Amino acid sequence: MASVAPFNPKRPVVTADDDNLSDTDIDSSTTHPPAAAPPSETASVRDLLDQYKDSARVVKALQRGDFYDADLDALWRLVPPHVGDQLSRAADALGTPLDAVERGLEDRRLRDEIERRHQAERRLAAESDETTDADEQALAAMAADTYTSDRLDELPQPEWLIDGVLPRGKLIRTNGPPKSLKSFVTLDMAASVGTGCDWHGHKVAPARVLYVVAEGASGTRQRVRAWEELRGCNMTDVDFYPRPVQLGDDPQLRLLRLYVQRGGYGLVVFDTQARCTVGVKENDAAEMGVIIDRLGLIQERTGASCWLVHHTPVGDDERGRGSSAVLGAVDTEFAVNRNRQAGTVTIKNTAQKDAEEMAPATFDVVESGTSIALTTSGGAGSAPVPEVTNNQLAYLRALADFEEVGATATELREEMGMAYKDRNKVSKVLGALAKKGLVRRTGSRHAISELGRRAIQRHRLDEYVQDDQKEPYEQQQLLNGEGDSS
Repeated sequence: MASVAPFNPKRPVVTADDDNLSDTDIDSSTTHPPAAAPPSETASVRDLLDQYKDSARVVKALQRGDFYDADLDALWRLVPPHVGDQLSRAADALGTPLDAVERGLEDRRLRDEIERRHQAERRLAAESDETTDADEQALAAMAADTYTSDRLDELPQPEWLIDGVLPRGKLIRTNGPPKSLKSFVTLDMAASVGTGCDWHGHKVAPARVLYVVAEGASGTRQRVRAWEELRGCNMTDVDFYPRPVQLGDDPQLRLLRLYVQRGGYGLVVFDTQARCTVGVKENDAAEMGVIIDRLGLIQERTGASCWLVHHTPVGDDERGRGSSAVLGAVDTEFAVNRNRQAGTVTIKNTAQKDAEEMAPATFDVVESGTSIALTTSGGAGSAPVPEVTNNQLAYLRALADFEEVGATATELREEMGMAYKDRNKVSKVLGALAKKGLVRRTGSRHAISELGRRAIQRHRLDEYVQDDQKEPYEQQQLLNGEGDSS
């Protein structure tokens, strides 16, 4: 497993009110190259022997230390007799006399026999009908926790952080492809939970939020200020921890759990899952099952919801990348997709265990301050915006300076500092923009249309979208040391 910087609860947790949230102060994910695996984590003796088919290779393996001294007895049992002389010389060179190997073999046989006896005792105990006092207490507890049909009404009903959308004390995950704005959507919901403000018409039960910004927090301040400007209120009770917390590391997980308990947090966001599970193979059901179990411990001990933000595989815009074990474990799951042409983002509730799934919701992506935010106003996304080239975008920006009056082709050419010989080029570009509806022509004058202004705005919005560019699909494959994870 890779060596990573541990969760440090003494490091200041940044709140939304801290204007000193600079790029340097909150640079994320300090990871180090993985340490060399100890010999016990290399391949087994039998696996190594499969790689070394002749005696010369076996001897070289011994000399490199690929084998434990304690495993040399297994080696002697597995190698062909005709390589014995060379192996004997190699063992002597390693300072492992043959009699030590023989003693190790006897010790191994003794340990194997003891383990066989323990397995037999455990099997007999499992098959026994006799009970102890401890057994009786456990059986009584099982009976108390077993519900008849008449008692099912006693089961607690789901509690909500966001009514009908975000449950309390559950496991949540948001999936989305690169540049889908899934981090913006997650922050939008988390901010409503922290402040207690309604989330686009849904009632909210306020709770403190700890947002683990594991992919890089350089744009967090701008996003928070954009949300505050659009909503007209401060993002209170949302704290940001600008480093990854490794869920596969027991000491880090324990410190995080204690920090959540002491802080009274009701929602913990891990953005992203991949950055908080470095070294864990996301395609491995067993390894991901351990991560789910550890998140469950946080939920059980603190009562907080745990929320993973994750990437989708290539060719699938809804399913979370990696093992389906996570899909079976999450209580609530969302898929986020962005429509650049329409200037919108759509949230689809793909899973909701204890209630009816929320209907898909589409929001306008609007510029706010120096970043972007989501709104239900319905204005910005009224019509698709055509794609434009960088050259066409430069013309639109120059034409926008003339406002409603517009400009002739000559005035525009001079404004852009172009030569007289480029006059035909200017006319050609203006014609293409007019054909797309981005420019309107009245006589000899050209003025930017509302659609053209939205094309400029869309490109500004693209510049704000930084969250999903930090972990391309191929990079995460290398992180996990695996191949195609789709």
